[in-house]
Amino acid sequence: GINAEYGSSMSLADEEVVTPLIREYSPHPTFKQRILRNIYGDPPQSIHERLKTFVTGKAGLLGLYLALVILIGTGNRVTFKLMQFSLTNYSYFVSQLTTFIYVPVSFAIIWFKFSFTNDITSDMTKFPKYRFAVMGLLDSLQGLLITVGGNYVPGIMQSLLLQGSVPMTMLCSILILRPKGCVKCQKLFNILEAEKVRYKLGSTLPASCTDSKCLARISVDGREIIGWQSLNEKNPADLSLFYAKASLHSASDVQVVTSARPWGTHLKTFYSLTQYIGAVVILAGLVVSVWPALSDSGGGQFQWDLIFFAATIPTALSAVYKEIAFREIEDMDVWYLNGWVALYQFYFGLFYGPLAAVMS
Repeated sequence: GINAEYGSSMSLADEEVVTPLIREYSPHPTFKQRILRNIYGDPPQSIHERLKTFVTGKAGLLGLYLALVILIGTGNRVTFKLMQFSLTNYSYFVSQLTTFIYVPVSFAIIWFKFSFTNDITSDMTKFPKYRFAVMGLLDSLQGLLITVGGNYVPGIMQSLLLQGSVPMTMLCSILILRPKGCVKCQKLFNILEAEKVRYKLGSTLPASCTDSKCLARISVDGREIIGWQSLNEKNPADLSLFYAKASLHSASDVQVVTSARPWGTHLKTFYSLTQYIGAVVILAGLVVSVWPALSDSGGGQFQWDLIFFAATIPTALSAVYKEIAFREIEDMDVWYLNGWVALYQFYFGLFYGPLAAVMS
C-alpha cells in the first residue's frame, strides 16, 4: 500500500521497517503520511494537482497580471483613439487634463503612505528632484508627439508604430549605457586621440575604476610604461613621462587598458543574438506598415506617421535615464515616482501649448 502511493522510492526492506512503526505509534491515519513525508518527501503529484499548483502559485499569478496588462493596454489604446476622433481640436487639452489627474491622485496616496506606512523611506525623499524633472520633461515631449501625430494616424498603425520603442530603447541603451571609464580614463582617451595615436583597447571589466583609484594602464611593445599607480599619482594630462620612455607614433604595438568597454565587446554582450533578431523583426514590420504611406497607396500621410513614431525617442531616453538615475537608490516607491514625474510632466506640458497649436 505504501509503495502504491510512493512508487518505487521505497524498497521492500524499508517498508517492512516503517509499516510496524506506523501501526504501533499512529494515533490517527494522517500520522502515516507525516512519517513518509519526513523520510521520502512529498509523493509525486498527479496532473490535476500540478495544474492546480500552477494556477494558484506564482506562475498563475504572473499569468493573470500579464493578461490584465494586455487587456488594460488594449483598452487604453482604443479609448485614446476614440478620444481623438471626438475631440480632434482638443487633443492637447485632454492630454494635459489626463496628466493633471495623476497629480492629486498620486499625492493623496503619497500622503497616506507617509502618514500610515513606512513604504516611502528617507532615501526616497532625498532622491534629487531634478531627476524627476528630467523624466517629466521627456514624458511630456512624448505626450506632445503622440497627441499631435495621433490625430492623423489610424489606430492600428498607432499600435504598430509604438512597437518601435523596443528597438529605439535598445539603440539608446547601447549608445548611452556603455561603460566609458572614469574621468582619468576619458582624459587619457582624449589625449591619445588628439595626438592621433593608434592603439588597441582592452578592458579591466568587471573590475571598475573608483573615485580614488584609476585602473588604466598603457603598454608599448609589450612593456608597461604607465600604470594605475602613476595615473593616480600624476595628472594624466601630463604625458611628458610617457613620451620620454617611448615613441608612440613609431611603436608597433600600443595597448591601452581601461575600465571602458570596447565597442565590439559591448555590442556582443549587451544584448543577446535573439534580442537583436527580435529588434530587426520589429523594424521590418514597421517598414512594411508605413510602406503604403510612402508609396501613396493609402495608409495615411507619412509625415504624421513620422511624428508619431518620433515619440519613441523620448520614451527610450526616459527609460535609459531612469536606469541611470535609479542606480543611486536601492528602491523607489512607484506612487512617489509617478506623483513627482506627473507634476513635472504637467508643468512642462504647459509650455508646449503654442507648439502643439502650430504642429496641428
